[in-house]
Amino acid sequence: MISSPGLPGELGLALIANFGIKNTANVVKSLPLRFPRPAGFSASASDERSMQVYLINLDGDHERLAHFQRQSKQAGIEFERLSAVDGRKLAPKDYQKLISPKFEFAPMTPAEFGLLGSHRKAWECFLQTNERNAAIFEDDAILSPDLGAALSEIDRAKLPFDVIKLETTLRRVVLSQSEESLSSGYQLHELLTWHGGTAGYIISRAGAEKLLSWKAESHDASAAEKDAPLLCSASVLDQMLFNPFSKVCSRLRVMQMNPAGCIQNDILARQTGGANFGSTIQPASRKTKFLRYGVWIGLTRLIRKIREKAYRRNLSRQPENIALKVEFLNGAKSAVVKSLPISSGQRDRISEAA
Repeated sequence: MISSPGLPGELGLALIANFGIKNTANVVKSLPLRFPRPAGFSASASDERSMQVYLINLDGDHERLAHFQRQSKQAGIEFERLSAVDGRKLAPKDYQKLISPKFEFAPMTPAEFGLLGSHRKAWECFLQTNERNAAIFEDDAILSPDLGAALSEIDRAKLPFDVIKLETTLRRVVLSQSEESLSSGYQLHELLTWHGGTAGYIISRAGAEKLLSWKAESHDASAAEKDAPLLCSASVLDQMLFNPFSKVCSRLRVMQMNPAGCIQNDILARQTGGANFGSTIQPASRKTKFLRYGVWIGLTRLIRKIREKAYRRNLSRQPENIALKVEFLNGAKSAVVKSLPISSGQRDRISEAA
């Protein structure tokens, strides 16, 4: 048993060891829990293959786990629970060891380190299986009840991708006109512009291998840091995966499901006035967000956003692309709203918006 004072074992396993810090504390691997499909669920012969699905859930957060279990039952999705890494428990001195003076978008918070460590654990668990793809969800995701059939169809289709983004943040994005249409009513387009959030996505074996083998370039890190895969200087996770300006994302083939198969609870709550789980990432308020890292970093981020906006505008004008807001549930899927595990008031407001 490896031991060192001041660090929780979970953090030692999924964060500190992965970023090259020695002497981690009391490392104990948590076993994933498998939640089977509901009794009575049956699949057709063409739907025998179901995709590997992981749920990231903090120990003790039973409300979110129960919430996801109800949804997965409706969608016919079997999943394994993975114990999330709680970066908020990271000791200040060890947090300082992880911070690099170089980064792409903004310095990462302890909670964001925990998020990256949690998803990294899911990628590693996936690569220990023989599956070709895996879907990864955070426990505040609201799922479309027909998503299970779409996951199975994607798994059988053997499409060339690294990551498929299943969720929407209801922001305007640019997609390629060309699409892969699914019999379940979804389309898959190449995602060409920034679209945040990591509440739900599919990753292929090739995509997971690329992410886990990513090394910092020499101008991004010190000599000691260059050997650490998925270096913290790369970016917060959603920027890393879904922002074409990221060095990591620029080397991935990323697709977007349209309409989206899931949405974060807090985004849906803002649209409908429904109950909100809140965020374990704890973003800064709008008043302090711009200069929270200082004037120089704030200006650098502002310039990058201006460039991203110009890039998005230029892509949207090209005839082979389309600019749109990816909806969660549109008019064509209004019947699905009735079966969502949300209040009747939320259903009415979603239906009106559709």
